[in-house]
Amino acid sequence: MIFFKYFLLVAILVFSIPAIGQTTYPKITGYFGILHPIVTVSPDGTNINFRDYYALGFPTGINIWKSPKIGFSFEIVPNIRAENGIMRIKG
Repeated sequence: MIFFKYFLLVAILVFSIPAIGQTTYPKITGYFGILHPIVTVSPDGTNINFRDYYALGFPTGINIWKSPKIGFSFEIVPNIRAENGIMRIKG
């Protein structure tokens, strides 16, 4: 029984090693992050974060790779802004 366990472990390792270095396309990847803007420039003027309000963003995206050099991306960044004790969410 112990021999069978070791044989199975070695067989899994031997047959999985060639698959580690290979990447098949199309490939889908994703990401999530946290964003702390320092300065916001708009037609209303320039606003500095942490002075009158606090803003926070969450960039979230999906990448679809057609080949190692060509791919398509879709990203959204929902924002949260806290000002005077009131929190607003912008999409």
